[in-house]
Amino acid sequence: MMMFDEDGQVQQYSVILSKRSHEHLGQLRNISSLVSKINLNSANEISFIVYKYTDKERYLNAETNDEKLRYSEPLWDEITDFKYVFIPELREYYEIAVECNDEESLYKSVTGTSACECELAQSKIYGLEINSETDIARTDYTTPTVFYDKLNPKSSLLHRALSKLPQYSIEYVDTSFMKLQRTFSVDDEDVYSFLTDTVAKEIGCLFIFDSVKRSISVYDLKTVCLDCGHRGEFSDECPKCKSKNLKFFGKDTTVYVD
Repeated sequence: MMMFDEDGQVQQYSVILSKRSHEHLGQLRNISSLVSKINLNSANEISFIVYKYTDKERYLNAETNDEKLRYSEPLWDEITDFKYVFIPELREYYEIAVECNDEESLYKSVTGTSACECELAQSKIYGLEINSETDIARTDYTTPTVFYDKLNPKSSLLHRALSKLPQYSIEYVDTSFMKLQRTFSVDDEDVYSFLTDTVAKEIGCLFIFDSVKRSISVYDLKTVCLDCGHRGEFSDECPKCKSKNLKFFGKDTTVYVD
């Protein structure tokens, strides 16, 4: 992916080395070969090379360590596996993996995966029952679990799936499937796979993650009739009431904002 400024020139990305807490350590200065890949239904990716020196000739010919430091990347030793980089032009944090590719360790190859996907994939769900007989038998059961219910988290699928990740918020949910009820039995599955694979396929929705806010938005991928509420696979008119007043992904829609 390339971005262009007002003059039509390719815009250079800023690469900010950061901690997992989003504390910024500083901007990396010696970057080349940066490639960004934006994916709609999977993790975004980034790759680049960072050089140890700011001036290769002066760095290699330096006679003292102090002189070498003058021409080296000040954050070089901090560029390690599992650190984050933040790209402000993309509003995205990435978890990085780092590889030294030459004998003298004068440059590092860095690959990054969007941070939300990494964090959610590292959190496992064990023994989660949604609308099953086991779920109904729990002592604090009151009502069936729907897809999303802000006022009743114990009966909200999204809240229950994210119960071990209090740093995450639910920012945006299409109203068309908020009250849907489905049955799931989840054990030893990571949160990311459960949401984007199991739930998304069952419900017919798309999860979008914001790594700056650590928030989740969910969009309906099915067509919804705004007159009778019918939801399904149709495009021109509602098969139930023949209305052409339809809502579909990519069209302005009524959403729930938390």
